Amino acid sequence: MPRDLGGRIHLIFKTEPCAIIQVRIRLSLYHFKHQWAMFHMLGLIRLLISLTMEPGFQWVISGYHRKFALKKIEVNELFRPKFLIYGVAMNELKKLVFISVMAAFLCSAYAKEIALTFDDAPVSSTVYFETHKRTSKLIRKLKALSVPPVIIFANPCKRDDSNSIIVQLRAYTIAGHIIGNHTCSHPRLDKVGFDSFLEDALKADEILTPLYSGQKYFRYPFLNEGTDESARNQMRDWLGRNNYRNGLVSVDNDDTIVTDKIIKAKEQGKKVDHKKVEKLFLKHILSAAEFYDKLAVKNLGYSPKHVLLLHEMDGTVLYVDSLVKELRKNGWKIISAKEAYEDPLYLKTPKNTYAGNGIIAQLDYEKTGHKPKIGYYKWDELEKDLNKLLGLAP
Repeated sequence: MPRDLGGRIHLIFKTEPCAIIQVRIRLSLYHFKHQWAMFHMLGLIRLLISLTMEPGFQWVISGYHRKFALKKIEVNELFRPKFLIYGVAMNELKKLVFISVMAAFLCSAYAKEIALTFDDAPVSSTVYFETHKRTSKLIRKLKALSVPPVIIFANPCKRDDSNSIIVQLRAYTIAGHIIGNHTCSHPRLDKVGFDSFLEDALKADEILTPLYSGQKYFRYPFLNEGTDESARNQMRDWLGRNNYRNGLVSVDNDDTIVTDKIIKAKEQGKKVDHKKVEKLFLKHILSAAEFYDKLAVKNLGYSPKHVLLLHEMDGTVLYVDSLVKELRKNGWKIISAKEAYEDPLYLKTPKNTYAGNGIIAQLDYEKTGHKPKIGYYKWDELEKDLNKLLGLAP
C-alpha cells in the first residue's frame, strides 16, 4: 500500500479583522499505524483549536474566504518529531508560533478600520429634509446601525439664532456623538486670510463650547489649511494652544455632488431613481476608501485607522445605512472617530501645503513631490453618470 493516502485535514481560521490562515495537514498511512504519530497529529489539531479560542479568532466554517488579506500559510506535512510536549511536536509548535506572530503582524498592518465624520452641520432645509428632521434621521440611522460615536463638524453661524443651532446640535451629543469646530461660517483660509479665518474659528469656539467635552477637534473647511506656510503654521499653533486636534481625514471624496444632483433633479421635477443613485454613491465612497487604504500602505507600511469625510447632507443621510452595510460587507470595521484619531498618522504635520485631499495624499506628495494620481471612481465620472441618470444638463 502507498504510504501517502492523499487525505488531508484543512483547518481554516481567521484573526479579526483581516488575517486568514489555512493550515493543511497531510495524513498518511504512517499516522494510523503508529500510535505516537496519531497522538502527535491530534495534539497539533488541539493546539490549533486552542488558538482559535483566543479573543479575536473566529472559525471560517466553509471553504475559502472570497477575499484574502493574508496569503495562505501552509504546513504541508507532519515530520517525525524528536520528542513531544503534551502531544505536540516541538518543530510543529515552532511553526505555529511563527504563524501566529506573522498573523498578528500582518493583521495589524492590513486591518481595515474606518471612522465616520460629518461636516457642515446643521445643513439648511431642502426639498428632501427640514433641517431638524435630517439631524434626527441621521441620529436614528447611526443608532440602528450600531455605529460607534462619530464627529459632527459644525458651522454654528448658519442661522441668525445660534441658540436654536446649539439645541439642534445637542441632539448629537445626547446620542453619544462628538461636536467639532468647522469654523462659524465655513470660510476658505486662502480666500479670507489668517486674521479673518481665526476670528471665524474663535466665534465658533465660543458658541460651541457648551457642547464640548474633553479633547476638541477642528476641521478646515474644504480641507484648506492654506497655501501660505506662515498662515498655516500660525493656525497650527493656535490649535495646539487651545486643546484642538486637527480633524484630518484620510479618505477624501465628493459625497456632496450626490446631494447637489438629487436636489436639482427634484426641483426640476425629474424622476429620481434612488436605488440607482445609491449604487453610484456607494461605488464612489467604497472605491475612495480602497484607494486611500492602498496609498496609505504604500507610504506608511500599514493600514491606519481611517477617517472618512462625509457631510450632513441629504444624499449621505439617505444612503448612510447602505454605506455602513457595504463597508462592513467589504471587510471594514467601523470604529469611533476618537479611536481613529489615536493613530499616530493624525499627529503628522507635513511641510507641504497640499492638504485638499486629506493626510494620506499629502504624505504621498511629501514623499514623491507630486500629487497622487486619483485611482478611484472620482468626482467628474460620478457627476457625468449622475447627470445622465437624472436627466440633468452638464
